[in-house]
Amino acid sequence: MKRQCIKVPKEKGEPVRRILLELEILDNSVKIGADGKFLYLPLTREPAPDELKVFPDKIELTESDFELHEKNLFLKIYLVSVRHMK
Repeated sequence: MKRQCIKVPKEKGEPVRRILLELEILDNSVKIGADGKFLYLPLTREPAPDELKVFPDKIELTESDFELHEKNLFLKIYLVSVRHMK
């Protein structure tokens, strides 16, 4: 599932994750993504220009594919099955 996200070097990931939580824009419905060097932190919305000023220099706004957390996947399957039963 494609989401807007912040791409950040792994060593800067935890401080950026905390900022996103404070701003209430970290999308907790999907798993945080990672590759060899970077974390991909999913967003519920794009940070405003003034909010971007609080982040370290080495972040990048981008899009990436994310996996749903299992609890959300089960909920989605349930809701789809209920919809088809009507």
